[in-house]
Amino acid sequence: MSSRKKRVAETEADAVAVEALEAPLSPQEEAHPLEDQVVRGSGPAYWLVQGGKRRLIPDMATFYGLGLRPVLPMSDELLAAIPPGEPLGGEMGHV
Repeated sequence: MSSRKKRVAETEADAVAVEALEAPLSPQEEAHPLEDQVVRGSGPAYWLVQGGKRRLIPDMATFYGLGLRPVLPMSDELLAAIPPGEPLGGEMGHV
């Protein structure tokens, strides 16, 4: 992928993430706007957003054990804005 195409893709993905983060919560919604979303920055790690925190998915067995979920790519800056939480248990351990 060319660097220009990559920047456009990151910009579009960031726009989706920013829109989700900035969307007002209804009185019924108490969860983080990216709750239960799998996110990824520029590195190899995948994260699951739970309880308003990003939790490291430690291995592919755990990733696939979560079921098929779309991955939302985002800039490292936006990823860092989601506070870290406890990593998920490995090899399909507790979620």
